[in-house]
Amino acid sequence: MRVSMNRREFVASSASSVGLAIAGPMGNMIPKKGSVIQILMTGGPGTQETWDPKPEAPIEGRSPFKPIATRVPGVYVSELFPRIADRMDKISIIRTLSHSSPPLHEVGLQLLQTGDTSRDESTALPHFGAVASAIDPAPSGVPSWVILGGTLGDTGVDLPQGQTSGNLMASHHPNHLAALSPHEIPVSYGDTSFGASCYQAARLVEQGVRVVTINMFTEVFERCTWDMHACSKKLFVSPKDYRETLGPMFDRGFSALIDDLSRSGQLSQTLVMAAGEVGRTPSFNRHGGRDHWSRCWSMLMTGGGIQGGTVVGASDHQAGEPVDRPVHPSEVVATAYRALGISGATMLPRADGSILPIINTRPIAELT
Repeated sequence: MRVSMNRREFVASSASSVGLAIAGPMGNMIPKKGSVIQILMTGGPGTQETWDPKPEAPIEGRSPFKPIATRVPGVYVSELFPRIADRMDKISIIRTLSHSSPPLHEVGLQLLQTGDTSRDESTALPHFGAVASAIDPAPSGVPSWVILGGTLGDTGVDLPQGQTSGNLMASHHPNHLAALSPHEIPVSYGDTSFGASCYQAARLVEQGVRVVTINMFTEVFERCTWDMHACSKKLFVSPKDYRETLGPMFDRGFSALIDDLSRSGQLSQTLVMAAGEVGRTPSFNRHGGRDHWSRCWSMLMTGGGIQGGTVVGASDHQAGEPVDRPVHPSEVVATAYRALGISGATMLPRADGSILPIINTRPIAELT
């Protein structure tokens, strides 16, 4: 059940009050516009159990999963992801996502999708898909921003979750599409709703959709998500669920998506990003799970001009703190804007009447 934190009713702004403008001159060259598929690994996977294994970590935080070599020499991931390991030459890892705000699901969801945070919808910034809809939409008859996997529900705290048009017109809200049945998709994607969403996302970008958001899960309570607290019936997920369900589901669906986009020629112009909204503690809790942690976690990027086989940042011996190149989640949003061909200098009116750039950080330079 959500905890109320002074959330007010969202009020859509009129067209006359939210016009966007391009600041000039632009400081950065803007690449040819492409599409973005953002996979939200709802709940927040442990970096030690996924993309930053630490086999020499202290026993109280050492993952039960072994690291495996990837196609890129010297780069290792968890044994849960053999298909992804075999495609690592196309994939980059950011190992030092970090911020100093509270480690809440909602805070991370906002940061990864808008680049900033707000306490209520009336002051929330728009998702980058809404900005694309407003200033550089998809062709006529094609939605600009689509959400697959369902509408986000209860993630714990009554704060915005970053999946609205913010103070842009309501017409730039996302289009929620009904899920395909797993039986309607190629077997390579696996027999899961996540696999079906990945397959559907590939078809949507082929049709010209600018942004596809995949909510891997819509809530974190009483269901199997990446939220590995292992502490109660409501938050029961443990490393066993990672091994038996979550790891195989993600490994298969994500790998099939990369292969699909490569075959269709869409990968070079489609940025695919996969991240949880929060990290997990370097040590296990007394129940054998990990709690929320915002100081260091990792994510994957591929396609859209990203240099595959790159690792950005390095964490300490237990993946608890960055020791090199901390990456703020807003840089992820800036990277999405670059892939979409949208200048970070684009000006956006705010709720207080000020007009500021859509993003105040630069794209992740190491990826190009």
